[in-house]
Amino acid sequence: MIVELESRPELKIPLELKPRQIGKELLVEAFQYPKLVEAEEIEIVGTFTSFRLHESVVGRWVSIHFRENLDRLQKIKSEITQTKEFLRGVKEDLHLLAQKLKEARLGDVGIVIGLSGISENWGKRHGFKTLLFTRDKRIIRRHNRSIANNPRALKDKLNPLNLFLFPRDEFIDEFS
Repeated sequence: MIVELESRPELKIPLELKPRQIGKELLVEAFQYPKLVEAEEIEIVGTFTSFRLHESVVGRWVSIHFRENLDRLQKIKSEITQTKEFLRGVKEDLHLLAQKLKEARLGDVGIVIGLSGISENWGKRHGFKTLLFTRDKRIIRRHNRSIANNPRALKDKLNPLNLFLFPRDEFIDEFS
């Protein structure tokens, strides 16, 4: 199901999980997002962003999602303005997440990981390590349609899904 995951030995992930496994887990999490919100396993941070705390035998980590309040973007006519507003909001939200990562309850989180169609270039400009997860249009369409009020869900503009990874301390330094 998942294709084209690049091997990146220089990418150091403080988890023993393999990127392909992480990506699959986050894809399933994306499809189950409404149920996770209902079960209060998702915490909203800011305007568009939320996170879920993961505990595994190799440590704690958070997955981030950009799925909240997207109905606000539908009111904006220009797709370029929509994108700019979304990315500006995400950057502000990541600042708030960095503040939360300083709290004692999240003090032992090792890494922040997301799966998104946001461009690899945006991620790199903001310090994320990125890995191509898939270009498979069926998977991308399903992922996009799983996002409530996604202004691009019905459009056939399919950005590849990328894994975004950021070690906790570096994340805090970047976004604080």
